Amino acid sequence: MSGGVVEAIFIARERGGPTEAPESVRVVPAQGIEGDRKFSPEPVEREGAGLTLIEAGALEALEPEHGNALADLGPSESAA
Repeated sequence: MSGGVVEAIFIARERGGPTEAPESVRVVPAQGIEGDRKFSPEPVEREGAGLTLIEAGALEALEPEHGNALADLGPSESAA
């Protein structure tokens, strides 16, 4: 396994609300990302809940078919 850099983490404070990329986040095991709509005040076991990381190269590979739109998604443009 090689190292990597997290370029951005996006959160949405409410369902259907806009996403934002805070400068930093606090991730709490079994609770989620503080400030995100799915954060739980109490630890919970959720099947299938996890963190999805997408390699920049995977997005770049989509550019020929979809243009640069995916790579350029930002907090004000991304879907919730």
